[in-house]
Amino acid sequence: MLKICHIISGDLWAGAEVMAYHLLKGLRAYSSLNLCTIVLNSCRLSEEIKRLGIRTYVVDEKNLSFLDILLAVHKILRKNPPDIIHAHRYKENILAYIASRFIPGIKLISTQHGMPEIHEGKRNVKHLLISKSNSFMLSHRFNQVVGVSQDIKKTFIKKYKFLPISAQSTFR
Repeated sequence: MLKICHIISGDLWAGAEVMAYHLLKGLRAYSSLNLCTIVLNSCRLSEEIKRLGIRTYVVDEKNLSFLDILLAVHKILRKNPPDIIHAHRYKENILAYIASRFIPGIKLISTQHGMPEIHEGKRNVKHLLISKSNSFMLSHRFNQVVGVSQDIKKTFIKKYKFLPISAQSTFR
């Protein structure tokens, strides 16, 4: 049985959350998959996923520091190590990468729901660093990156030098 853990913020009920919900709803039809989710907010998404019968852990980012969130995610993953972590968005990508580093054999997948935001000026050095770190992690440490549109795929391949579908660090 293939164990897959999705990590998603769930702070809104918008495009990424609705897409993740429908993906999970479709995946639960496969008896060969053991699904769980880590949702970073107690919200509509976490409740909808629970109603699907999928094991759901809520790690409330509103009340925890990033380090506390990371430790909680790592504890969940160590207790129930998945074969695959599927992350959605940059914070979840960072959490998936760091939290899985000391658990052997986990593959990493990310869905890119949109383009990285452009930040300019001194005040946005932090955002630029996060965006560059995310891009590096996705291209060098993730096994698969999936774009939700052809435009996103083309931009990641052309601008960020991701490889089109190949054996390593691919973009679909």
